[in-house]
Amino acid sequence: MLFFSKSNIQNILSILFCSLPLALVTGPFLSDLILSLIGLYFIIISIRDRLWIYYKNKFVYLFVTFYFLILFGSIFSSTPMNSLESSLFYFRYLFFTLGVMYLLDHKPKLSYYFGYVLFTTILIVLADAYIQFFTGYNILGYEKWSINRLSGFLKDEALGRYLAYLMPLLFATLSMKKIIYRYELIVAMAILILCDILVYLTGERTSFILLLLGTLIIIFNIKRYKYLRAICFIISIIIIFLITNFNSEIKQRVIKESLQGFEIGSDDIKIINKHYDTLYKTSFQMFLDNPIMGIGVKNYRLVCNDEKYYSDDSCSTHPHNTLLQFLSETGISGSIFYFGVFMFCILKLFKNFMYLITKRIEFMLEDYQVCLYTCYVVILWPLAPSLNFFNNWVSILYFLPLPFLLIDKENLYK
Repeated sequence: MLFFSKSNIQNILSILFCSLPLALVTGPFLSDLILSLIGLYFIIISIRDRLWIYYKNKFVYLFVTFYFLILFGSIFSSTPMNSLESSLFYFRYLFFTLGVMYLLDHKPKLSYYFGYVLFTTILIVLADAYIQFFTGYNILGYEKWSINRLSGFLKDEALGRYLAYLMPLLFATLSMKKIIYRYELIVAMAILILCDILVYLTGERTSFILLLLGTLIIIFNIKRYKYLRAICFIISIIIIFLITNFNSEIKQRVIKESLQGFEIGSDDIKIINKHYDTLYKTSFQMFLDNPIMGIGVKNYRLVCNDEKYYSDDSCSTHPHNTLLQFLSETGISGSIFYFGVFMFCILKLFKNFMYLITKRIEFMLEDYQVCLYTCYVVILWPLAPSLNFFNNWVSILYFLPLPFLLIDKENLYK
């Protein structure tokens, strides 16, 4: 069975991995299927070939500990069957990560191919969303998901997050290339500017703030293409300023509604808006009532209906803030991992910045590593509304940069 040879299977899985950015645009089904296939293959190949070396690292130890914590939290929660839907098979993200690391070890050009597909996918997503902006419909006939908010292929408010989370990864794949031709730089500059503007045009204020955060971190921490990204950022801000002044709908959505969100009363302050404020207070109360293990992954949507917590705007599928989701659903035990990973990334980038300004270049991060750590600062940023951390589609988006960060950098530069 020549077709099912080890090399052919690796080629097929490599193609599937490269297609993940495009699969994410279609929704959770294809992307979750690809992730599961890569993870399953790695389980089989690692047992058959005794690849225990992949399991002997801090990431695996930390992941396994975190997995059993959320698993036990689900089992001992008030609604274990609901919670186990998210926690029981969460281990597949571990084997996906290790599987991609294995492919990167055996396919030296895989990071380049992935970068080209990611680049092309973002270009397609941008073109489609701009068509929707100017005509009201994208190329598949989808309308804007609300009057003045773009959705493109993703149909809802995920477009801005998709771009904000993947732009640092795109810049990372660009930084992995030793030689970049002039035409590639020109196209890359155009993509960066168009992406900055489009995230603003989506009307997703949080996504735009996260994109700005990621951009500034990258500009202050990388060595190559620092000024390229800075110039693109300045051009984007100028164009955004002009658009805001000449488009009343965008001005209303992004500026006026944002200011209206800060409701200050005589005895209360609404941090974002009434709905988010209620979600945050409810989730924090759940944490206070269940401080060690939390209420269980995915259980917020059910527990919020309890008489003790229920009020107008208190219920949703999740608390809409990563920090509060970890506190309420996993308690202190799970939140330690969240804080640990977030602070680790912050400290890495801060140390890199200090080395840059003191010229101790022998300790600096590679530029692609800066971009990948930036991915996780943006993803885990605690001071903003967020997507559901344990959602399948969101989790794939979150784990996508991880293999590139964990793999030996020499394997990315072969």
